[in-house]
Amino acid sequence: MQSSLRTLLAGILDYAGLFPPARLPLDQAVRQYASYLDNSDRWMLGRFVCPAERLGELGPYVPLLFATGSPLCLTVVGRGGKGIPELLAGVRADVQAITAFQDRHKPYAEIQAYEARLPNSIFAGEDLERARQLLDEIAGTLDAAAYPPLTPYFEPALGPAWHATVW
Repeated sequence: MQSSLRTLLAGILDYAGLFPPARLPLDQAVRQYASYLDNSDRWMLGRFVCPAERLGELGPYVPLLFATGSPLCLTVVGRGGKGIPELLAGVRADVQAITAFQDRHKPYAEIQAYEARLPNSIFAGEDLERARQLLDEIAGTLDAAAYPPLTPYFEPALGPAWHATVW
């Protein structure tokens, strides 16, 4: 394989064993991820994907599986919310879980990214400037809590007529 292709594909596959289609139990998923880090194809492996509300369950595995060798790199999936107040409450709870996890498990684990689903109301019934301000507020909350800073990703809930609500 050419080095340019290997560089392009490095870390491209996040491991989401807790989610469909695999839906593995946490114990099995994290152990499988750790075993993949010892594989010769580990260069393709990205982060372990874990819901924010399950970080506490994941904690005991960090010293067991990641105290030597590669650290546990994570993408945390946030709670999201059906409306803006619920989304903000979820982000605050996620930030508490992220901070507690990082305080306990640094340097053997590192949360690098945060994903949350946005409520439909951000695009329907609210102006896009308010939506931008809200996302800036959320990103600022995450930046203030994270060390090293993590990258937030937000997923709009797009239904079959999504273009009608956005444009």
